[in-house]
Amino acid sequence: MLGLPMAAALAACSSAHPDGGNEVANASVPGEAASLPAPAGPGAEGKPPRIAEWKRSGASLLSRRSGRLAIAGGCLVLTGEGGSATLPIFPAGAATWSGGALSYKAKSYALGDGIDLSGGAVSAEEAARRAIAVPAGCPVDALFLVN
Repeated sequence: MLGLPMAAALAACSSAHPDGGNEVANASVPGEAASLPAPAGPGAEGKPPRIAEWKRSGASLLSRRSGRLAIAGGCLVLTGEGGSATLPIFPAGAATWSGGALSYKAKSYALGDGIDLSGGAVSAEEAARRAIAVPAGCPVDALFLVN
């Protein structure tokens, strides 16, 4: 559950597609989402993954999420134990994909690399209520707003 300061910070979200497009779809509520696609390896879909973004307004979230970078539904995800996938939603402009790697906070991460992120989990239902959007086709079963 998000507190009032966080709720105020979640006014909108966009997704930057590496090829310049901006494919955005509202997150669906649990039960409406298709089953989570299996995370894919490098080059499995032939294009760079989409990176989900949100417009942050100063609120800091206090959770952490660790995993290995993978692609699911054409989107950059974190995979955890048992192959579960979490969609990290980065602050707008904070993360980019170039040369087969994610650039975030002056570090570079390739697919399969481990990464530890700070932020907070949000349910698809809460994301839909707050008008947080994710790129079309991205898994929405586990969403994580990155600081």
